[in-house]
Amino acid sequence: MAHRPGTQKTITVVGAHYVDFIIWDLLAKSFDAYQKLDFSKRRFQTSTWEHSHASAAIVLTTIGIESYRNWLCYSEKFNVGRSATDDLCTVLARRNTAFPRNTFKQWLTEIFVLRDVIAHNHLYEVTVSYDEKWAMSSLKQRLLEGYGDQKFEECVNPETRTTKLLRLNVQPAKVGFEDIFKVLVILDLMVGVTQELMGLRLLRLDCQKDGYDFRNLSEILTYYLDRSPNRNFQAEVEKCSATLRNVFGTFLPSRSTGEWFITNTCPGCSAIGFRKRPDLSNCHKCGLTIQPRRCSSRLPACSAARLPP
Repeated sequence: MAHRPGTQKTITVVGAHYVDFIIWDLLAKSFDAYQKLDFSKRRFQTSTWEHSHASAAIVLTTIGIESYRNWLCYSEKFNVGRSATDDLCTVLARRNTAFPRNTFKQWLTEIFVLRDVIAHNHLYEVTVSYDEKWAMSSLKQRLLEGYGDQKFEECVNPETRTTKLLRLNVQPAKVGFEDIFKVLVILDLMVGVTQELMGLRLLRLDCQKDGYDFRNLSEILTYYLDRSPNRNFQAEVEKCSATLRNVFGTFLPSRSTGEWFITNTCPGCSAIGFRKRPDLSNCHKCGLTIQPRRCSSRLPACSAARLPP
């Protein structure tokens, strides 16, 4: 049968595919080095392997966010401006005037501050002192003149050399797995808010780990958070997620599905990371476990048990 002539219009949102297909391999490779670290020791830089993969994933994620901005503005017939964060927040607030656009912009801006640190390779002069056992005893980090703009000054704590909200490392040699993890938490939040307010599903995953196909970003983040050897990082993510949930939770789709990371909480104790995958929900804190199972008319749809934490 002959093909009938016709026309087709395509919108070239290519940057979004970096998030769909590439980020997950970089995240996994960064974690390979990260999980071997001894977190009882201080360090002034991450390994080249962890840093390189995490930094690439962060830059590609911000490119993806800018592509999403372009797509949303096109859908809303809204001309793009100079700032991706301004445009995204404006488009979302147009759909719901109650949306806290200025607060959301603050969280998004920190991601772009980190992107600039990596892409423009901010130079620091780092002085490290060691004791007789070669353990780091002191560290001084000085950002050289000419690096950093207004948003850098507004977002960064000069004492810790981290951003004020997400605590992202802005000394390039220290950027690693924990930074890309936090960036993806904000990406997940942005995708969820966009779906709720605009009815657009931005992210379609192609990610497999340990023989399992992940269905959403929340499951991926939970997988890695559970396996992090840094208990302080796990507590930091728990606290950050609670803050985000209190501000933005009502602007996400149903909280009962576990599809969004910051609202994927235990129904018993509210700890983060309850839903692991479609066939298992388990709380790392209180031990509550829910496993769907085949059931007859006499059985409930799921079984629940409280296991040792």
